[in-house]
Amino acid sequence: FKRYGGVPLVANVMSTAGVLSGNTDEYNQPRKTVDETVLFIKNELDTVTKYLPPPTPSSAVSVGRMNRGISVALKGRLMLYYASPLHNPTKIIARWQDAALANKQAIDTATKYGAVLFNNYQTLFTSAPRNATEIIWFVFQNCGCSLDTYEGMPSLAYGGTNPTLNHIDKYEMRTTGKSIYEAGSGYDPSNPYLNRDPRLGLSVIQPGELFRGFNYAPWWGPGGVDSRSTFSNKQSDGSWTGMVFKKFMDPGAAANRNWPLIRLAELYLNYAEALTEANTTTQAAAFAAVNTVRARVGIAMPAIASTISKDSLVKRIRNERDVELAFEEHRNFDARRWKTAVKDFAGNMYGFRVLYDDATKKYSYPRYSFQVRKYLPHWDLYPIPQAEIDKSKGKLVQNPGY
Repeated sequence: FKRYGGVPLVANVMSTAGVLSGNTDEYNQPRKTVDETVLFIKNELDTVTKYLPPPTPSSAVSVGRMNRGISVALKGRLMLYYASPLHNPTKIIARWQDAALANKQAIDTATKYGAVLFNNYQTLFTSAPRNATEIIWFVFQNCGCSLDTYEGMPSLAYGGTNPTLNHIDKYEMRTTGKSIYEAGSGYDPSNPYLNRDPRLGLSVIQPGELFRGFNYAPWWGPGGVDSRSTFSNKQSDGSWTGMVFKKFMDPGAAANRNWPLIRLAELYLNYAEALTEANTTTQAAAFAAVNTVRARVGIAMPAIASTISKDSLVKRIRNERDVELAFEEHRNFDARRWKTAVKDFAGNMYGFRVLYDDATKKYSYPRYSFQVRKYLPHWDLYPIPQAEIDKSKGKLVQNPGY
């Protein structure tokens, strides 16, 4: 649904006759509407919730097993997507109200059975126990796999993910809680990582940082072994932006990696967004939800002031999602459901062309555009593979624009 919109729905057992005879017409089902698809998924989740056991975060035995905490959380995300502009162009407020109720139920279910925000944002994704209390649903993976080979600094790996300044600029100042572009924020362009939201340093490896015994050296010049300059050990693997991916990376002491599919912080942000959009004025519960995420132990970002307007709060909640859930495969779909991808994913992509003065031992951070990207509005939904349309004998209809 979140990729394609309406999809074929099979609610009955099909016969094997078509397989045996070669007549597969029975299997060629047309796509249902978005409304029909969402209602089907919602009803399925409501039904299974009645029969699933409660979540038991402290139990190693139930780790990875489906429970009602997962099913109600999935429903919360489903209703949030259904209420969003991509699937709600006429701004039906009832959908936002349903999304707020569904995510409040998900939060209440999770916290009733012991879920709390984990007290270490970095180890939550690496060495935290598989039954860490924040994680609602996850995929477990041992460290030392392909991620550790292809991500990280070129001195250790292949430098696969290069966080852009388009994303990094979203991290606010820790003391003031203001955007780096806001007057009085305290941002220093000559020292851009100083006093930023702690989640920045826990998500991205920065120039000069010591990581697994190596100092990250992405500067353009002598000694810049992790850059894309001719001084690099792996020039083609150097970062375009002067930064590489850190979140989920094995710091050298981890035995496991937790890939959260759903975690409690997302539920708080889902609820804050839905509740804000469902009302004409801001709601105290929405501020409380988003500020709960910001107040995590070890992060302690200033609370968002309850005096701001509804439109301002919507922007702050969206920014909080981009930061808190960075690299967890939300941003790609959030921008699409908000209908902002045509702006967010197009145009200049910026990075730092880091320079290092060996005499003064200081870095400088000139910004530059390393790429100009294109994004078309119809890309908000994925194309139906032509091979599937052909196999359906035309029953499947392509999404608009393809």
